[in-house]
Amino acid sequence: MYNKEENRCGVLFRNRYQAEPIYDIKYLINCIKYIHENPVKANIVSKSEDYKYSSIKDYLNNTGTTQSNIMKEIFGDNYNFKMMLKNAEEKSFIDIEQPNSDEIRKFIINGISEFLREKSISVVDIFSNRSHLKDLILYLNESCNIKNKDIQKFLEVSKPTLCRIKYH
Repeated sequence: MYNKEENRCGVLFRNRYQAEPIYDIKYLINCIKYIHENPVKANIVSKSEDYKYSSIKDYLNNTGTTQSNIMKEIFGDNYNFKMMLKNAEEKSFIDIEQPNSDEIRKFIINGISEFLREKSISVVDIFSNRSHLKDLILYLNESCNIKNKDIQKFLEVSKPTLCRIKYH
């Protein structure tokens, strides 16, 4: 509607939001803490539990959201969020700890191994067949949520080369 009224096209809120892959449980817990601390950080409430739109009470009491199948699949049936989030009120989470390059490298290697297993091919096949390389890049993006910049760095290819492989 806004674009039509203003005779423009494209995304209204460009570059504000972006998806970031969650590589491990520690990072996931940090994300949960970060989300629940946002109202405190924004000075809307003094304690995260006081924010009426928050799910922190579910996490602290292991009810509601935390009982979903996906949460049970990730954490198992006998997890205790209260223990995991015990520092949520004491600590202000200014930034989420990002996985380091070694963790990303291991994640990419695991993704490549899984891809090779699924396709029943070898590493040599990937680099001798552009179609396999394209499939690998798409697999790492879509199935493993690995960002293009991390794939570029790992495979040591330029951004234009990666785009040519991926989209042709």
